[in-house]
Amino acid sequence: MKNSRQTGGIVAASAVMILALTACSSSASDGDAGNDSDAPAEANVELQFSHVDADDAGIAAVVAGFEAANPGITVTPTSLGVDAYNTTLTTQLSSGTGPDLLAVFPGSGSAMSAGKLGGAGYLVDLSDQDFASQIPEGLQAVTQADGKTVVAPVTLTAIGPIFNENALGETGLTAPDTWSGVIQLCKDAKAAGKTAFAIGAADAWTTQLIPHTLNATLTYGPNPDFAAQQAAGEVTFSDSGWVETFTEYQEMVDEGCFQDKPVGTTFDEAAKLVANGDALAIVSVNAHVAALEQMAPEGTTFKMEALPATDDPADTYMPGASGSTYAVNASSDHTAEGIKFINYLVSPEGITAYADALSALPVFPSNSPTPAALATFDGFLEAGKVTSFPEQQWPDASVQQAHFDSATGLLNGSLTPEEATAQMDSAYETALAANQ
Repeated sequence: MKNSRQTGGIVAASAVMILALTACSSSASDGDAGNDSDAPAEANVELQFSHVDADDAGIAAVVAGFEAANPGITVTPTSLGVDAYNTTLTTQLSSGTGPDLLAVFPGSGSAMSAGKLGGAGYLVDLSDQDFASQIPEGLQAVTQADGKTVVAPVTLTAIGPIFNENALGETGLTAPDTWSGVIQLCKDAKAAGKTAFAIGAADAWTTQLIPHTLNATLTYGPNPDFAAQQAAGEVTFSDSGWVETFTEYQEMVDEGCFQDKPVGTTFDEAAKLVANGDALAIVSVNAHVAALEQMAPEGTTFKMEALPATDDPADTYMPGASGSTYAVNASSDHTAEGIKFINYLVSPEGITAYADALSALPVFPSNSPTPAALATFDGFLEAGKVTSFPEQQWPDASVQQAHFDSATGLLNGSLTPEEATAQMDSAYETALAANQ
């Protein structure tokens, strides 16, 4: 299947995926400094490019192609883990020392999001670029600030358990399609001397991934208006499927679904458990399929599946939304060259190289077939059973931090599901009031 069909599927599923997303309401400056898309690119220019390390392979592939096509421009990528990236880049941007090109998160729910950075004037307005009018309708809200396109979306990001198919085959086990099956898998994996799901909760961002997968089925799938209702004060975390989500998360802890001391394990350490076959799966984003393939013995294959939350397979949804998005720093001395790179990135050549390197689903047309590892997600996308990521709809990054803290509390036994949702409600109410 080629991406010409995929892009149509994105548009068709956009109401499900990104329903109720809104642009950031922060006051803004124009952020247009140096935005002259018609200006000729200079020769012998070096562009500094910061991004998260999960995208290393994709960025390397695009940079190689871009530099070959533009011999007068050098792009120097620097990557960091998600937590370090957020801290480092917010500091650099506020001090005027940020890179020319940077990765930005969709929506307005984090400090490094399109809504927050674009609203504060840190990003070049890309609205006049040809690709801006081709962004699927369902992704426009999470790529804009104050009605202006400030980032280029490149891929869709899916979340689900990525299974080591070789390890599954060795144990004779299969990916579950019911919640009872999830718990049984945990027991059977332990009996076989393996861990069912590795988790690297020492890196805070990973703690949200399992709740996202369960919530797709328990909250946002059955009620796609939940985010809008929450913003209107009609529903809360504490009177919704979030309580059941956290209850199931706690059950996974109690049933030994994870390795020992998950809060003391980094994501890289957890990924190695899956790559080596000591664990059967890790719940993560699809970009990590390529990383696992690089870590694993030759011949090891991986596949992302759904994580069911009920005992009826027909209930199951998967989370997926705009993933990799990139921008040009409004303070860069080389905005024309930066815009030139962004346009190459979303071109058929650039996006094909990026998607192939990361086993990703491109937003714009490319020559890439759907990776076999993502066939299950693609089926959910076609069926309209994909929900957006909750944090893309939250008022600001403080709610996501409360989510990290709550999930960590469940993992280490310091919080109950009810206490965790109450903690998130408090953060949400405070953030909503501060951003109105």
